[in-house]
Amino acid sequence: MVSGNIFKRQRFIHYDASFDRTNRNRRTHANDRIIAKLKKLPLQSRLEMNKKIMDRNRARRERACNNEDEVSDIESLITIEDEEMDDIRSDSDVFASVKPLLDAATIRELNRANKEDAMKEKETRSKTGNSEWTLEPDAILTKIDATQPNPISFPQEMFFTAKHKHTFPLAFFTPKNLSFINSNLHKIDRTRVAHEDKKYILSISDMEKKIKEAKTGPSRDEEMTVLDWWKAYDNYYAFESSRAMSLENTPRALFFKSHFNFFVNQEDSEELYDIWRPYEVKLCQRHYELDMEFDASIYAHTWTEIKAIAVSKSKQHTQKDLPYQHASSSSPSYPKKYSSSFKSPFSPPSNQPFRTGNQEKDFVPRCIGCGQRAGPNLEHASGTKKSVSSSIVLGYAARDAHGTSIYAHYAEAPIPAATTTHLAPEPIDPFTHLTKKPKFSIALLLLTTRQLLL
Repeated sequence: MVSGNIFKRQRFIHYDASFDRTNRNRRTHANDRIIAKLKKLPLQSRLEMNKKIMDRNRARRERACNNEDEVSDIESLITIEDEEMDDIRSDSDVFASVKPLLDAATIRELNRANKEDAMKEKETRSKTGNSEWTLEPDAILTKIDATQPNPISFPQEMFFTAKHKHTFPLAFFTPKNLSFINSNLHKIDRTRVAHEDKKYILSISDMEKKIKEAKTGPSRDEEMTVLDWWKAYDNYYAFESSRAMSLENTPRALFFKSHFNFFVNQEDSEELYDIWRPYEVKLCQRHYELDMEFDASIYAHTWTEIKAIAVSKSKQHTQKDLPYQHASSSSPSYPKKYSSSFKSPFSPPSNQPFRTGNQEKDFVPRCIGCGQRAGPNLEHASGTKKSVSSSIVLGYAARDAHGTSIYAHYAEAPIPAATTTHLAPEPIDPFTHLTKKPKFSIALLLLTTRQLLL
């Protein structure tokens, strides 16, 4: 129902000729003392009494129709103020509760009044809508200068939101994020403030969600890099300065000026960003919660803690970079030259087995003159001395990709004792090229042996 104060009490009081008689006997409002008591009755009680009065008046009229004799004067109703009748018809719950106490004529008048108010409201809304649909002025376009930074503007909705103690994350104030907020303000959800004025403010959680989806920049302070922080802090200071008429001289603007300058002016601010950033956020939160002014001693103490953390992390990083040493050994241990764990870089791959007959792990030294294995005393396995020097010239046998025996490395070294025997491979020719069918040259072998003796 539509509320409106258009009622007159006479519309709900049935007129009777007895009201005009000078000698009319007053029944309801007998004297001033009773009238004062009737006014103090609650609305429900007055409506119940009026219901009884209307029933008695109706009975009198019925008797008057059957008998021509004059009947007693009718009783007047207890006064119901216009504001009270408006409350009844504007609130559907109240109307439903008192409807049994109202007669048909009163209910009809209430419904008619509601229809009249609805028509008037519709006409008013139509006129207001027509006045809004006017020609818009031409848009004023601005020329963008690539050599100058883009102008930064803040929508009024952001100021209204900040007025109700809802703070924006610093990440919202990067140039790209501010541009996105201005362009998509109509898409951002509103939240109703739980105050008496019941105003609507921007939903910070929805702003964070839409910025994250648009990927225009960091949506949370934890995601900001040092470069993002450098771009955003000046815009945040400008926003706080614009909230009051005195601009830069407001207490909050002066606080953020000192706050941001403290971290910017530190000598190693950029290198320690990951350490001091959480402290900077906590100091901002403390300022908003306690309305705390800038205290240089607190900030100096905070920076001392930051430096201590940086030194501790640097020491830990240095210790991790040092080579590991066992506590019982002053020097690192290496595998022995001839131990089973030592493997020559010239060893053949395991998928190309050179040996046949057994699984001997060590390479077998052989004489390069005849290809026979060396014995334990620098002699051939057959017991005949055919070495070309006091030490047998050794070669590590291997095979190429075609299965051809080759010499991968030459060495002159003592020969370890042979503990196992195996079938000797074909004679090794160290002077041929790596071909599938090597050719043996006796002249070349003799020449090489002579050079070794010299």
